[in-house]
Amino acid sequence: MKCPYCKEDRDRVVDTRSYDEGLGIKRRRECLDCGRRFTSHESVEEISITVIKKDGNKQPFDFQKVLTSVKIACRKRPLREEKIKQVADMVERQAMEVISKEISSTQIGDLILNQLKDLDSVAFVRFSSVYREYNNVDQFITALEDIKPQDD
Repeated sequence: MKCPYCKEDRDRVVDTRSYDEGLGIKRRRECLDCGRRFTSHESVEEISITVIKKDGNKQPFDFQKVLTSVKIACRKRPLREEKIKQVADMVERQAMEVISKEISSTQIGDLILNQLKDLDSVAFVRFSSVYREYNNVDQFITALEDIKPQDD
């Protein structure tokens, strides 16, 4: 790392600390040429995910859109804000695991549904009705049968 003062690239690390819940590292360095100290920051490079919409258009993955969709589905449900955010976080994490770094909006919808299915059945049906574009009551009944607990 080049010293910001003398521009030489010989230094030693004096102290290392993590920050931002372990997502970054701050290193205190000392230049071996001029003796002055400076700080460097390291973080994981953001991985960009491209979402392929139903009409074929492509756009960057937007965590905020996922969070907003989940919040709308969970509106007036007895769920804490942190649980809703955990759903969106899990969807983002699963989307990042896609090898091609391109994911369809349909796959994102399915990831959200899988999370909501275990979290809240009403939120599941709400999201499902918009995402799957139900046109009649029979489609709602089918969705309810999918999440209804089976009697043993």
